[in-house]
Amino acid sequence: MSDIYNVSQVMDKTLIANSAVGVKRVASDAASVVFTIKKGQPVGVVEGYLLPSETRKTLYWMFLDTNNRAYYAEHKQGLFSLDALNRQGAVKIEDEVKQKKKDENPLDIGGGITSGITNVFSGTKDILTLGVIAVGIWAGASIVKSFSKQ
Repeated sequence: MSDIYNVSQVMDKTLIANSAVGVKRVASDAASVVFTIKKGQPVGVVEGYLLPSETRKTLYWMFLDTNNRAYYAEHKQGLFSLDALNRQGAVKIEDEVKQKKKDENPLDIGGGITSGITNVFSGTKDILTLGVIAVGIWAGASIVKSFSKQ
């Protein structure tokens, strides 16, 4: 899951070619490439996307040229620069999930002992709660023992 982005993270971002990218006027596998964008050059700002269908086997990104005419680039792994996407603020799904778990864990105060416990147990709050209860019972029992000895 390491390099997977939600489409919403790609919208309105400029895709940069990691290698030659063929663009088409029609989002179809059968359509001819009308222009090839060289490695390192901007493909365009993502305005939309089209999911796979009968005429296309993969997702196509949609861009607009200076005349507001649509053009499309087929999505292929490694075709676009992820570094450029990250520099524009795109966040991988994996990082979104980690942040959501962190936001949902009120006991995690920036990498303290609770974050170590939750990381070991994959963020399971129930196990953390049981651990806190167990420590409380142990401390209570220790106090009772010390009073009974006196």
